[in-house]
Amino acid sequence: MADQSQYDVNFFRPKSEAAKANTRLISILVIIWAVAVFGFQFLLIGIGKPTVEKTLVEFRELWPQVQSAPSEPELKAFSRVLLTTLGKNATIKEGDRVLMQEALAVTVYLLNPEEETAEAAADKIGLGENGFDPLLRDQLLFHYKSGSKNYNGLSALPESMEKYLIHNRSFLTDTTFMGFPLHYFYTAQFLLILFIVLCLVYAKAVDKMNKRLGIEEE
Repeated sequence: MADQSQYDVNFFRPKSEAAKANTRLISILVIIWAVAVFGFQFLLIGIGKPTVEKTLVEFRELWPQVQSAPSEPELKAFSRVLLTTLGKNATIKEGDRVLMQEALAVTVYLLNPEEETAEAAADKIGLGENGFDPLLRDQLLFHYKSGSKNYNGLSALPESMEKYLIHNRSFLTDTTFMGFPLHYFYTAQFLLILFIVLCLVYAKAVDKMNKRLGIEEE
């Protein structure tokens, strides 16, 4: 029977050879796990480059036009830009959301000043039943509030739009693997698999260590 000191389980002050070996093993596995998790995140940040979304490109082209003498097609396109931004970002801050909603109200008014309703605006914009149009219609019904009649006072809108339409991207975010963006697959699937593998490695290593040190299981 092994000496009682072999069963020392003090992780931070191991005394027995078994406890020291167990501490070393756990430390190595934790380091591997930490490097896999945080190293990947640092890599994402390090190689990512700010990339402008197509929606922001459209906004930058349309914003000067809608402030002067916008045509109906420009107002329709601008409405879609606002609705797309409001719909794809659930974390929009309240101040930015209010700016976008006010801009939407102005656009709806300019499109159809005689009937300022979300339903009439949806028809005027041309939101149908195909593609993303039903989602944009839902966003219009949710966010539209009758208000301003012009874009005066909305000078901060471009800055608000840029907050949500510029993202850091790299080959890690643009590459698709097994149907998922690579960074999604890595964080959601690979790290889970790695954790299970590390647990199995620990179990096998402990068995071998116990046999080597002559520790018997009760």
